[in-house]
Amino acid sequence: MLYIDLDNFKYYNDTFGHDVGDLVLKEIAKVLHDSAGDKGFAIRYGGDEFVMVLRSGEKEKIRHTAECIYESIQNCNYFLDDISAKIGKKVTVEPAYYVSCSVGIATVNALNMKDGIDETMKKADETLYYIKRTCKHRFELWDDVKELL
Repeated sequence: MLYIDLDNFKYYNDTFGHDVGDLVLKEIAKVLHDSAGDKGFAIRYGGDEFVMVLRSGEKEKIRHTAECIYESIQNCNYFLDDISAKIGKKVTVEPAYYVSCSVGIATVNALNMKDGIDETMKKADETLYYIKRTCKHRFELWDDVKELL
């Protein structure tokens, strides 16, 4: 399970309005849908948070997916042209305000479900908030940071 929170999303809502915020969310949703492919699914969980559930519990595959998501979102600021078209004037955004993401990751072994979905979600959430407290714009696996929480 990947718990994904957008960094700098508030800037777009506050600067350009909620219609532009919706446009950004839709673009991010496309990235997540494409990243999940046939190995899982992604949903908007609320605000600028998304949850992705992957069928593979292999940590390296999950890390690779998280890295691809992170890079895709980092590189998806191409939607500035769409924002410009929507508001009717050229938009530029300082790189410090580009949309990025923070991703907390937790896994559960389907063969030994001692931790259920709720517990897995809690671990992913704790990992995400650890990231947000320490240094945004990255992804971490709960197993790697649980001793720091």
